[in-house]
Amino acid sequence: MALLICADCGNDVSDQAPACPNCGRPAPVDDIPTVDIPERSGGPGESALLLMISGGVLLAAGLALLVADQAAWASASLLTGVVLGVGGRVSALMRRRKYWRSRPNQK
Repeated sequence: MALLICADCGNDVSDQAPACPNCGRPAPVDDIPTVDIPERSGGPGESALLLMISGGVLLAAGLALLVADQAAWASASLLTGVVLGVGGRVSALMRRRKYWRSRPNQK
């Protein structure tokens, strides 16, 4: 057990004490426990896959509306499906490219 000197009152304080018994100053904390927060376990294309799936669903709905002679709704659904599908694919490609560029060169 070592004795430390309190920075506020100058009293001797045990290194095991949580605070100075004279003035109440908390003991200095050298080792603050840290918590490692893991990254999301989802792959780099999780959101891109969701975009592509929703685009596919809208494409299918647009085709169904086209068959049912609902041309206005069909064109809106088809266009939205194409935009979401292409956006998801571009997002997946960009994430994959960023992932491969961030890896260190391995020999």
